[in-house]
Amino acid sequence: MAFIAMKDAQSKDNLIIGVDTGGTFTDVVGWYQGSYFTHKLPSTPDNPSEAILEGVKEVVRACELQHPPTRLSKVIHGSTVATNTILERRGANVAFITTEGFSDLIEIGRQNRPVLYELNCQRSKPLVSRKHRYEVAERMVEVGKALKKLPLPELEKIAQKLPKQIEAIAIGFLFSYLNPKHEKQALKVFQRNHKHIPITLASDISPEMREYERFSTAILNAYVAPKMIRYLDHLKKNLQAETLEIMGSNGGTVSFERARVEPVGTFLSGPAAGVLGAMQVGEAVRENQLITFDMGGTSTDVSLVSQSPTYRTISEIDGLAIRYPILDIHTVGAGGGSIVRLDSGQGLRVGPESAGADPGPIVYGKGSEITVTDVHVFLGHLDEHSFLGGKMKVYPERVKAKINSLARKAKLSSFELAQGALKVVNAEMERAIRVVSQQRGHDPRNFSLASFGGASGLHAVALAKSLLIPKVIVPEDPGLLCATGMLRAPRIRWRSQTLQKLLSELDSKELNEVIHRLLHEANKDFPGVKEGELNDHIELELRFEGQTHVMQLEIKESQSPKSIERNFKKKYQQLYGEVDSSWQIEVVTVRVSLSEKKKRSYSRTSKKRVTKKIEADRFQSVQTGEGKFEKVPVYLREDFTVGMKLKGPLIVSEYSGTLLCPKDCRLEVLPKNALLLSFT
Repeated sequence: MAFIAMKDAQSKDNLIIGVDTGGTFTDVVGWYQGSYFTHKLPSTPDNPSEAILEGVKEVVRACELQHPPTRLSKVIHGSTVATNTILERRGANVAFITTEGFSDLIEIGRQNRPVLYELNCQRSKPLVSRKHRYEVAERMVEVGKALKKLPLPELEKIAQKLPKQIEAIAIGFLFSYLNPKHEKQALKVFQRNHKHIPITLASDISPEMREYERFSTAILNAYVAPKMIRYLDHLKKNLQAETLEIMGSNGGTVSFERARVEPVGTFLSGPAAGVLGAMQVGEAVRENQLITFDMGGTSTDVSLVSQSPTYRTISEIDGLAIRYPILDIHTVGAGGGSIVRLDSGQGLRVGPESAGADPGPIVYGKGSEITVTDVHVFLGHLDEHSFLGGKMKVYPERVKAKINSLARKAKLSSFELAQGALKVVNAEMERAIRVVSQQRGHDPRNFSLASFGGASGLHAVALAKSLLIPKVIVPEDPGLLCATGMLRAPRIRWRSQTLQKLLSELDSKELNEVIHRLLHEANKDFPGVKEGELNDHIELELRFEGQTHVMQLEIKESQSPKSIERNFKKKYQQLYGEVDSSWQIEVVTVRVSLSEKKKRSYSRTSKKRVTKKIEADRFQSVQTGEGKFEKVPVYLREDFTVGMKLKGPLIVSEYSGTLLCPKDCRLEVLPKNALLLSFT
C-alpha cells in the first residue's frame, strides 16, 4: 500500500475510487480530501470482482487510518468483462430477430479479407447460430416508410416458441435507423413473453446506416448483457459505495444502470481512461501533441492525441464489427507477461499469448514459461526491489536456468536470446504506434511519447528513438494511470443521425437544426446540469460521392458548408495525397456528444524545488554484453523534486513501475512530478 499526500483547495468530505482491472494486475486509486491512496494487486481472472473488492477494501482501510470516518461516495470501474466474454466466447445464447431474407447477413459480413492474399481465409464464427435466427416478413424502405407492416401474430408465435436456453434477444430490422417503429413493436411482444430476458434493439444501440454493422453491434450487446448484468449487480451489492459508474470506451463514464443496458460501450474502458490520464499529464506540462503508450502485463494500447483525442465509429473485436463511438486505441498482444518462445521454424516469437496473473512470469514464483518481465530480470533491468516497491515477493533465481535452456534450443547465447526477445516485442509495439500515427497521416516526430503502464518504462526510450520521437513523458505512478484517469473521466453521451446529402445541397440552417436537435436529445441524459457545465463535440462523417468509406471531421456549431468543404479536403489530402476540386462531398452522418465539465481537480501538487544533489539509492548490475556487466545507479522516484536533472545510464524505481534510461538519455523533473526524457 502506498500513501501519497497532496493538497487541493477543492477537496470535499468523500472518498472517490478508480479501479482498473487488467489481465495481470488490478489497480485501485482513491482520492480523499487532497490525498491519494493507491493499491496494486494480482488480478483474479476467474472472478475479477474478487481482486476489485479486496483492492477497494484496502484503499478504504488506508484512508480510514488517516481520515476516520470515511464515506465511500463513488467507485469508477474500468471493466474487462465484456471484452473477455467476447474473446473467450463465453457469452449468452442469443436469439436474433430480423427482416425476412437477412438472417445470414451477420455471417456474410462485408466480404473484407483480413489478409488480402490468404487463400484459406478463416472468418470469425457468428455469435448467433443459424437455428436461433428468426426472419419476419416486414419491410421498411430507404425513406423510412413501411412497405410491409410488421406481422404481429407471426411475431407472437416466434416469441412463444423460443427455446428455453435463450438468454438474450437482439432485434434488427432493415432501415430501422430511419424509422424504428417495427423494432419497438417487436420489443413489446418479446417483453410480454420474456420479462426477465435482456432485449437489445439495433435502432437504440447503433441508430446509423450500414445494416451489417448495426446488426452486429446489437448482437454483441445482447451476447455480453446477461454476464455483465450479473457482474455489475454483484459489484453494486458488495462495494457499498453510494454511486457506481463504469468507464466507457469513448472516454467518459456511464451510470450503473446504463452499463447494464448498453454493455457494448465498455469495450476498451481501461485503456480509454489511460488516454484521459495521459492528457491530464500533458496539460500539466503543456504538451498537447501526444502518442500514448500504455504497456501493461498482458497487452499494449496506443493512441494519438492531437490537442484532443481521436475517435473511431467502426471497429472490430475478434473479427466482429462494432459501430459505436470509441477512442481510437490500437491494441497488440505485447506486455510484460507476453510469453517468449520458438516457433516451428526455430524463430523467436513473443506473445500474443500471456502468462497473465496466474501463473504469471517465472519470477513471480508459479510460472514456467519465459516472459518479457523475466527477460528484464535476466538482463538486470529489474531486481527484487523493483516489484511494487519491494513489497511483492519474487524469485529471480528461477529465471536464469529457463533462459539458458531456451537459448540452447535456439542455438543462441543467453544474452542474444534476451536481447532478441526485446527487439521482437519492441518491433510489435512500434508497428502499433505507426498504425495510429503514420497510417493516419501524422508524423511521430511532431509528438511526445506519453509512457505509462507497469512495463512501459522499460521500453519507452527504445521505441521513441526508433520512431524519432524527440521526447518521452512519464507521469508519476505510471502503472496506475488508467485508474487515476477514471477519476477525471466525465459523463458523456453521444447522439447521431444518418443524413446522406450532398454538402452542396445542404444549407447551414438545415445542418444546424439537426445538430441542435441531437444536442437537445443528449442533454436529456444530464438532468439538473446547467448548459454552461457541459462541453459539446460535433463531427460529421463525410466522403466523396461514390466512395464507400467515410472520414470523421470535427466542426464547430454554425460552421459554413464552404468552411467544412475546405477543412475536409485539407484533411483528405493529408491522408491520401490527392484531391480533385470537381469531386462532390457527401454528408453521411451527423454525430454529437455532450460531456460534463469537471469542477474538481484530482492532480498531484508539484514537489518543492531542492537544489542539493540527489544520491542513488543503490547500484544495480546490468548486462551490456556477453559476460559484461555495468553498475547502474538506481534512483527512487519519491526522492525527485521539480527541476532536477540527471544523465543516463540510470534506473528509476517506484511503486508501480521501473524506468530504464540509457547512457545517451537526459532526464528532467517537470511540474506535477512528471519526468521528461530527451536524447543526445
